[in-house]
Amino acid sequence: MTAVQLSRFGYKVFALTYKAESIAGLQAEANTSNLVCLQCDVTKDDDIKRVVASVEQQSPEGLKYVPCVHVGAKYKHSGLINNAGINAGSFIDWSSDKDFRNVMEVNYFAMVNVTKAFLPLLRKQKGKSRIINITSVVAFLPLAGIATYTASKHAAQAFSDVLRQELAPWRIPVIVIQPGCMKTPLVSGGATAIETAWKNRMLASLEDR
Repeated sequence: MTAVQLSRFGYKVFALTYKAESIAGLQAEANTSNLVCLQCDVTKDDDIKRVVASVEQQSPEGLKYVPCVHVGAKYKHSGLINNAGINAGSFIDWSSDKDFRNVMEVNYFAMVNVTKAFLPLLRKQKGKSRIINITSVVAFLPLAGIATYTASKHAAQAFSDVLRQELAPWRIPVIVIQPGCMKTPLVSGGATAIETAWKNRMLASLEDR
């Protein structure tokens, strides 16, 4: 995991995790005080405000940079990494309005709200901070069967492109990483989601007869 690796390299990492029960495992894996885990549902404004207040309390001067002892002291940066993501639904006519909205809430609106909440702390570093947004290869290569996910990543990509222009005066780079298909629960769960949607659709068809 990126948070664990960065903390081992010497960076002070505030890692937001959706499940509170994941905190102990992450901290044990990192085995360093550089990793601070905070439970947060990034779709809830109150949770975002709470973690920003916690980070600000521990870093009142802003998201301060720490020399990265692994790669050399010249790499001194602080930043925000938006990595939350889910997939739901399947083919467009099998996906509900709720599927589209749930995916947009996590993959797009959470990115917007978390970024806005942390911007004051990032600006305090005067050019030594950056924002890294994780989108996807589907942000420019639409694929059938994942319309909800594809639409959210297009939105995240567009948001990042505009944010990059707006933060240029503060010398805060906005970097986008567009991973391809990786062997993760999110990707492997895609086939299961389509299968479930198909079964539900077939059951609904039988009930309508």
